Amino acid sequence: SPAQVVPVITHGRVYIVSPDRYMTVLDAGTGNLLWRFTDPQHRVRESIGVSEDGNTVYAKTMDGTLVAIDATTPERKIRWISQGETMGYELAPTPVVEISNTVLAPTDKGLIYAYRASDGAFLWKYRISSGLITMILPGKKNEVYVSAMDGKVVKIRISTD
Repeated sequence: SPAQVVPVITHGRVYIVSPDRYMTVLDAGTGNLLWRFTDPQHRVRESIGVSEDGNTVYAKTMDGTLVAIDATTPERKIRWISQGETMGYELAPTPVVEISNTVLAPTDKGLIYAYRASDGAFLWKYRISSGLITMILPGKKNEVYVSAMDGKVVKIRISTD
């Protein structure tokens, strides 16, 4: 089932994570399968994103961690797995966003978790709502707009300190 799959396209490849807990990578020009992988310790699902420079693909796991994949190579290479506080059991399909070297992970519990883009270290979390985060939209430099299923919309300024 494709469910809420939002593909990420970078470096001539299409990255998909889906409810079957696989990350699938296709050649964007031919549609040929490059690789497909599942890992019982890091069960990716439907939430994926790409770094600002296009060199890293982020996938959220059902266990509340982020996996950063090197998008500059055709083979599967993990850059890092998030460290520190986890999001707990997590099913929000909303895309992950990087802004100002901070990776923002939305949750189904109304929280945004922030991790350092260089190494996946936990930075902070912020509650927007008690419901699913439906969108994180980058705005001006260091700002994002976040919406939740209950209709709340919030602007967050990302500190670069």
